[in-house]
Amino acid sequence: MPKYSIIIPVYNVEKYIKKCLDSVFSQTDKDFEVIVVNDGTKDNSMDIVKKYDVKIINQKNQGLSAARNRGVKEAVGDYLIFLDSDDSIEPNTCYELSQVIERFEVDIVVFGRYLIKDCIEKVRDPAYWGNNLLDGKEYLVQAKLNNRFSASACNRLYKLSFLRQRGLNFKSGIVYEDLLFNFQCMIQGARVYVLNELLYNYYIGRNDSIINTIKEKDLDILFTVNELFVIYEKYKYPVIKDVFYWIIYDWVSNAVSYKYPRIAIFNKKAISITRIITQDSRYKSVLLYCSTCHVIGFKRRILSWLQVRMFYVYYFLIGLLVRIKKLA
Repeated sequence: MPKYSIIIPVYNVEKYIKKCLDSVFSQTDKDFEVIVVNDGTKDNSMDIVKKYDVKIINQKNQGLSAARNRGVKEAVGDYLIFLDSDDSIEPNTCYELSQVIERFEVDIVVFGRYLIKDCIEKVRDPAYWGNNLLDGKEYLVQAKLNNRFSASACNRLYKLSFLRQRGLNFKSGIVYEDLLFNFQCMIQGARVYVLNELLYNYYIGRNDSIINTIKEKDLDILFTVNELFVIYEKYKYPVIKDVFYWIIYDWVSNAVSYKYPRIAIFNKKAISITRIITQDSRYKSVLLYCSTCHVIGFKRRILSWLQVRMFYVYYFLIGLLVRIKKLA
């Protein structure tokens, strides 16, 4: 039985999948299986995949969540690594993770990543703040207080038995599923280790990337926000209210409200989607709370206040700030 199951969903990534798989098979620790879930890809990605020693699972296109869930179902490793097919991992990833799990009994290992802009500029995005071992609920608090919170499932290692015992999986049919999945893991008492290593390469800024598109599916973010409230209210753990609201505010703002003005400040569709999101009753309550929250910085309080009361001023202001920053 391998130590790791590395799960890679594939859909129309023929330009990137070779680099992704090469990074896996360049690992110094070879104790892993690779599960490639062909999510109905329409290009030549699978011709490239078949050249590697991987387990291939074919299914009709159902989206990233369903592909990951299928990989989890088929996995036989003790731990899971989710790797997006247009990203890569550092050669020492499996080795560094082994050093942790051999010393500590943990359910999740959170590690840092590199943000690679336009496939050139490599920016450090660490996860570590000086406290390694945490309860999952405490992790939520400390990650936000130290400005080291990431919703991604890709810069984490998950213990397979932990996910199966609690019935945890990705919500199918929606986008922005990572935050919902990770919040459920943490709020259900995962034992977490925060690793002071940057092991994942996350490529951003490509024109064909999903994060550079404007789509109606972005409204799924409202489903996730409402589900987060349901989970939070169910477990009634005294994660401080400031932090819970801050997590939602930062995540939604980065995913949509900050993204759209950066790529299309006067796009009618972008403005319409953002306005629907900012006027949702649950998210609006988050904005109103954040506009007076002492934990949040002054700039963010002002922006959250603008989002509720002066939507178009806010939208224009964000776009203007982005353009000024680019010119600087």
